[in-house]
Amino acid sequence: MRWRRWYSSVDASVRLKKIQTIFRQEGLCAVARRALAKLLRESGSRYEEAVARRKGSYRLDGNSNAIQLTPRLGATALEGLSLEACILQPMAQHYLDHRFDLLGSGWVQVRYGMHCRGMAGYRYDMGEQVVPDSRGDWLAGRLNPSNLKTAQRIWQRVDRGRQPIDWQLDFKSGYRWSEKTWATRLTYGHLLGVDVKVPWELSRTQHLPQMALRAATLAVKDAEAQQLVRSVRNQWLDFIATNPPGFGVNWLCPMDIAIRAANWCLAWDILQAGGFTLDPEDENVLAHSLYDHGHYIVGHLEWPNNRANHYLADICGLAFIAAYLPETRETDRWLTFAIGQLHVETLRQFLPDGGNFEGSTAYHRLSLEMVLYATALVLGL
Repeated sequence: MRWRRWYSSVDASVRLKKIQTIFRQEGLCAVARRALAKLLRESGSRYEEAVARRKGSYRLDGNSNAIQLTPRLGATALEGLSLEACILQPMAQHYLDHRFDLLGSGWVQVRYGMHCRGMAGYRYDMGEQVVPDSRGDWLAGRLNPSNLKTAQRIWQRVDRGRQPIDWQLDFKSGYRWSEKTWATRLTYGHLLGVDVKVPWELSRTQHLPQMALRAATLAVKDAEAQQLVRSVRNQWLDFIATNPPGFGVNWLCPMDIAIRAANWCLAWDILQAGGFTLDPEDENVLAHSLYDHGHYIVGHLEWPNNRANHYLADICGLAFIAAYLPETRETDRWLTFAIGQLHVETLRQFLPDGGNFEGSTAYHRLSLEMVLYATALVLGL
């Protein structure tokens, strides 16, 4: 409680200073305009939450139509690919065993109820061990009741005996966010040693395209390739089942949602190009989740507050989602918007000399990579 009171007072002080700055620079009307915009955002979020808690937030339900994704990689896209150009087998084995090395953590196996080493002398024991069953009964009490049946149906497709990943955990400090709390109600940055970017980085699932690439270089019937494909598929299903749309820490930042969706599209396409096919029902679950990702991004674009690499990630991820989902009026609007904004933001965020306007080599590389992949996707259409 003491930390919470301190955080609240600091947060209020920061807000007051921000209001004073806006008042001095832009006047009273600007303060009122921004206050109204914030009120509307908060009201919209509370309405979204109320609907999600009553009706559920998954677009996938028992009456959902099957959705078939559209492959975008050409038949020759993987020609010349070698194992040396992909991740090495020891790293692939780490991913198969759910071990990840993120943000200086070293290789750590991420699971429920794990003992974390702590960060800068701060350690939190917040996770509880789970005993997953094939029916998904272990999810009861962990998720919002309106999402439970859909989540259980998705979990039932996960291979028996598979241990789930704790996607809500900062596995460096041991602090854990709740998967049944509406994302915008969650707080971060108020506890020492806790880094919200740890679960965000893990849930970007940037390792999945790497696993898919390694599988694609091996023969379709190769034992390691089959193991990699099953692991990619199981991690998709695991994440979708245990992270209902809008709930938990991994639905808090649209940028990470967009990067995750792009990685899923790319991993799926690499597997398709490599001759691997998913069960139609598994693909349907993935496709509906990609639609959930796109719908959330459109409703929470990080503009104008974060009109930098965050907004760029939003529109690049949206381009991937719209390109892989079937053509509809809605996905066509998403794609048209994303292509237009990609053009605008590339010219805006990169200066005439080629440097990024944020003045950071790390952000230059990140933004350039996002623009490169999204542009290649668009030109390929």
